[in-house]
Amino acid sequence: MANDNAPGQVVIAGSAAGIEAAGDAARAAGARRPMPLAVAGAFHTPFMSPAQAELDAAVATTTFRPGTAIVWANVDASAHGGARCLAGIVVGSALLARPLAEEITAMAAAGVDTFVECGPGTVLGGMVKRIVPDATRRSVSTPADL
Repeated sequence: MANDNAPGQVVIAGSAAGIEAAGDAARAAGARRPMPLAVAGAFHTPFMSPAQAELDAAVATTTFRPGTAIVWANVDASAHGGARCLAGIVVGSALLARPLAEEITAMAAAGVDTFVECGPGTVLGGMVKRIVPDATRRSVSTPADL
């Protein structure tokens, strides 16, 4: 499993042959709509080890300064603060599954009631709607949206 996005939506990652076999098995087990995603790699799996090594090296030579805001990490679905802590959640993170549904639930339980998706599309906002139906959702994909 690469991502636990929302109720009824789990993402798996692996080799092309492995994903095809998993899709066939999911259909046979009654999955409603298994489908391949158009992505550039098997993110959040050991297939990302070469990229993770480069990221870890970059983090090791980067100076992190204490921030003023809490950062929610989808690596562990928890709130983090402080420069050293933020560096720690990046190291090894490309290989780890993403518990997005757990993170959004934890954020809502902590009092977050507005979610802003930055970038093209509204996929994450749709997931938030499934996880926390009463949350306010905004999408910012162009400077005009600001």
